Amino acid sequence: IFWIAKESTGSLRDAYTLFDQIASFSEGHITIEKIRDKLGLIGMDNLNDMAEAIADGDGRRLIELTNETLSRGVSVEQFAIDLAEYFRGILFVRKGVHKEAVLGLAPDRFSAKLIRTLSDTQVERALELLLGLYRVIRYSLNPRFDLDLTMSRLAALREFVTPQEILQEIENIREAIGDAGRRPATSATTPQVSTPIRTMSELSPGQVSDVLERIRHTKLALASALEKAIEWNIGDTELTVTFDSEYPANAARGEEETIRTVVMEIVGRPVLVRIVVRSEAPSDQAVAENARQDSQAEMVKRVFRGEVVDQKSTDQ
Repeated sequence: IFWIAKESTGSLRDAYTLFDQIASFSEGHITIEKIRDKLGLIGMDNLNDMAEAIADGDGRRLIELTNETLSRGVSVEQFAIDLAEYFRGILFVRKGVHKEAVLGLAPDRFSAKLIRTLSDTQVERALELLLGLYRVIRYSLNPRFDLDLTMSRLAALREFVTPQEILQEIENIREAIGDAGRRPATSATTPQVSTPIRTMSELSPGQVSDVLERIRHTKLALASALEKAIEWNIGDTELTVTFDSEYPANAARGEEETIRTVVMEIVGRPVLVRIVVRSEAPSDQAVAENARQDSQAEMVKRVFRGEVVDQKSTDQ
């Protein structure tokens, strides 16, 4: 009765006409299923099948169900109306509305899977697509094409996010990166060593020369930095390259894999590479001078978009 009253849109004459039409085929027992079946509407079971295909993101299944529904005589216009009403009910259930007079059906008739899977924003997007479909099919060259396009978009509904949600996610990432940057960088502290590890032995001058020569062919700046190393100590599984200042050590950091590959070719076994700086407690004046030179070098490098191959004191 509620459905008849709604479809008559306030006209008592239309309500009587529709009621007589329904009573003629209902055999004394009117149900919404009989109405949908006889009047070319989409059955609730069919709507729930399509809803679960949307929840699964199964575009092939959704198109097949659409074709089966249309082959039973349901018009494209009626298809859009029924599916829009269904998603309206889904949205209201998600909002906590459970009155059958508002939903048009009992809340448990709607697909629980779709209610769990989609967000309010995604359900609203589905309603926008279906209402837009209803508006354009009146002037469409082929309403079926518009329906197929809309159903394809509904199949991808799980992936839909609004620009506001994207911006919020970007902001969350920025905050997470900022928090990580403000934490004490304990693991990034420059390793300081005072003496070589006793279990290690130094690479021979010939081996060091071979390493530098091979690296120089591909990475001249790295080879120049490694020439300033004061010790090359190798153990069973580790190579420690020791410098007496930060600048060449920083130039070598990040290139450990290149060094490891070349050293492995020369010594015949894989090793881990560790870049360290020997602690010599330099004077405040020396620290300031090194900082000034490093700053000048970085400025020149940035302005001319070049690469530092070697650096000498301005006093030389």
